[in-house]
Amino acid sequence: MKYLVAFFALCSAAALGQANGNILNSQAQPTTFQSNPLQATQQSLASEKSVLYSNGYTVGQGERPVSDFLSSTPSQSLGDLARTLKQDHAQAKKSDVVYVNY
Repeated sequence: MKYLVAFFALCSAAALGQANGNILNSQAQPTTFQSNPLQATQQSLASEKSVLYSNGYTVGQGERPVSDFLSSTPSQSLGDLARTLKQDHAQAKKSDVVYVNY
């Protein structure tokens, strides 16, 4: 019985919350929207504005070759790295139980 009363109280609170404060006034409230007089009128385009930061001066030296960015000594070849990872994976701890779903 107390669950039924609690359910009724919850439903009535939800219904009062949806009433939007118009509980005492039963008159219909028409919805009004703001009007914009400049909507859909033809206008000229605005002037162009840059969105980039400008500090007053620009410096350009040209392109640098890729050889400037490469190191002269490679750390490890890709094949050696793959072999090392494969050996580490083989030595890693494996699970004792294997589950197969059919």
